[in-house]
Amino acid sequence: MPAEWFKFIEYPIHGASQVLQIVIIVFLTTEFLKKKSDLQQAFYYVLYISYFVDSAGTIAQKSELFFKNNSDFVVIVRNMLLWYSYQIPGILELMMAFNRCTAIAFPSEHFKVCCF
Repeated sequence: MPAEWFKFIEYPIHGASQVLQIVIIVFLTTEFLKKKSDLQQAFYYVLYISYFVDSAGTIAQKSELFFKNNSDFVVIVRNMLLWYSYQIPGILELMMAFNRCTAIAFPSEHFKVCCF
């Protein structure tokens, strides 16, 4: 199989990116809990949500490797997480683009509205 070699590259890179996402999620969580932080902006909240949903989708995707005899509830939750992890990136990318465009077009109003 010609694409079999690709798995040796794909799996370690995917695992390293998931570890990086978890580190970023923990860092943003600690920053959001602080009263005064420079990261209290809508851009970082959208980024946080997208990383969180992607990590949840990856966990749901890999859960079938560990749990062979799933109950109906586990299958329903897993399928729901997978569906949201596939559908939400487009919405989050649109929100991110809107956030960045308003920051460029209206910098002073953007700072008033999008900084918490």
